[in-house]
Amino acid sequence: MGLVRQVAIIIASISLFTFIALFGALPRLRETPIGWAYRFLRYTIPRWLSKVDLWLCGGRCTAMSKRFGHYVMYERHPLILVFYLTLITGGTYMFIDGAWSYLTSFERIIVILAIPTPYLTLYLAANANPGIITPSNNRTALTHYPYDHINFFPSHICRTCHLPKPARSKHCSICRACVGRQDHHCVWLNTCVGQLNTRWFLLFLITTNLFLTLGTYLSFLCICRVAEHQQMPMAGLDRKTQITIFGIVLVDQTYTGAVFLLASICGVLSYAFTIYHAYLIWAGTTTNETAKWADWKDDIQDGIVFIADMDTESDASSTSSNTDNLPTSSRSRRRKRSSRTKKNKARGARPSEEEDATDELSNWPRKSEQKVMRIDDGEGPETLPRGWLWRRVEKLEEIENIYDLGGWRNLLDVVFPKKL
Repeated sequence: MGLVRQVAIIIASISLFTFIALFGALPRLRETPIGWAYRFLRYTIPRWLSKVDLWLCGGRCTAMSKRFGHYVMYERHPLILVFYLTLITGGTYMFIDGAWSYLTSFERIIVILAIPTPYLTLYLAANANPGIITPSNNRTALTHYPYDHINFFPSHICRTCHLPKPARSKHCSICRACVGRQDHHCVWLNTCVGQLNTRWFLLFLITTNLFLTLGTYLSFLCICRVAEHQQMPMAGLDRKTQITIFGIVLVDQTYTGAVFLLASICGVLSYAFTIYHAYLIWAGTTTNETAKWADWKDDIQDGIVFIADMDTESDASSTSSNTDNLPTSSRSRRRKRSSRTKKNKARGARPSEEEDATDELSNWPRKSEQKVMRIDDGEGPETLPRGWLWRRVEKLEEIENIYDLGGWRNLLDVVFPKKL
């Protein structure tokens, strides 16, 4: 059992590290142990190592690691994709070599049918156009989603592509292109997940989940069958004895045991990632937009976000009474907020005729009926534009997300995207 425990600990540690690397930067986990561990691994440890390297090697190792890190994080490369293919191919080989003789004919057929699925869906997701915005399809892309005047505004020109930015799009510095409804750049696919390939990305996740589930289940069955073949049946025994026998066979059947541990632990990560993206679809948002909403949530907590309904105007010279006693915001968010606030103030409270005309291009069923603004540090609510009944936002749920049409319609928008 000592070897089993050691192998399980190693695989669990690798899985935990992968989970922290994948999810630690998410806004919802920012103030959780996962977020703290992510910042410790991403910033604190490299800073300590940099100091040691500066003392021992004059900083040469740090310079080399930064170049490698920049290549891994900010350039397109197939390293992670090759790693995934290695895991799938190596795990499949070990399973067939170690467990094939213990499978029934029906189970062998299932395995034969299942083996190509992760390769096929990976190919579909990695080679599909994520929704690259080009001069030829830019005008069409502008009609797919309206600007919500909260996170996305018209008249924004991409400084790299030199094209008007459609609502929900984002420029990817790795793909070097603007992507429609960009969710994130996926290192597993070596491309962005966007408007046109999110459906294939979800299919890739689902087939990976099923593949890992099948591997876990069949490996477990084979280990139990080996135990019976070796005159160590586990039926009718107490749980502790069953675990002991299972561990003995797990060590004896090296390949099958390794597949069981690898598939079961990696399956937890894969399912967690799938559940997260299912939630994003249900909420009518993306990973990119979730980060923007997290910024709004921070500013709401600082009491510097105000809202007014588009169809409600006022001739009063003062804002709503609940804007009194504005709290002072924290210094940690001040620098991040200042640039957003300046842009927000420059736009004003009322959409211009140009903005209204741009929104009319879209046939999206929901339009923004709110105006949301931040105020800068040290300013009071009297700096908000006149002619509107402003009230301070107390919680994020008060701000509407016009891209959320309900879970089913959100799913249809992902599965059947509009063509560019």
